[in-house]
Amino acid sequence: MQTESQWVRIGAVLSTNPARRQVRLEIVGSYVPSLEGVAWLYTRLLSGQVLKSKVEKVQAVGANPIVTLVPGVTRDTVAMLAKAAVVVPAEQVVRSATGYDLTELEGLDVETLDGEILGRVEATFTTPAHGVMEVRRKNGASLLVPVIPEVIQSVDWERNRVRVGDIAPYAADMDDDDEPVTGVDT
Repeated sequence: MQTESQWVRIGAVLSTNPARRQVRLEIVGSYVPSLEGVAWLYTRLLSGQVLKSKVEKVQAVGANPIVTLVPGVTRDTVAMLAKAAVVVPAEQVVRSATGYDLTELEGLDVETLDGEILGRVEATFTTPAHGVMEVRRKNGASLLVPVIPEVIQSVDWERNRVRVGDIAPYAADMDDDDEPVTGVDT
């Protein structure tokens, strides 16, 4: 039996169709939605209980796959899955280094290509042009860094780090408008 910490939330059940034994899922950005050939769907109900359901087939419909459960899974069981979290055992987690939701970056360290830690992502938000990370620097100052391909080089989920290239042309120092942004704490 898996403990609470051995499960990783990778998404949610968006809707259910009990008559067809189907659930529509939303998979969080960085988790590779490789549901092809998956035998079991694990969901954490609102009560906290993890339910293991046998999968008959998976249809990729846009970004939200539809999972059909095997005959024998009752309509009541499918109806219970509404608003449940989709979880997987921690050892089965696969994440993408390039596709992720902004909020997944919160709490990660920001590292330059030279290996220097600039700070930690305190918050993220979306603008009409692109996402932005608020990075809390070692000295307590905040730095706004755009989440664009020119800046974000990769995300290392195992080390909890966002690797950035040259941020000087793009970043904005929120605490000091007189000094240019170098990306390096002095």
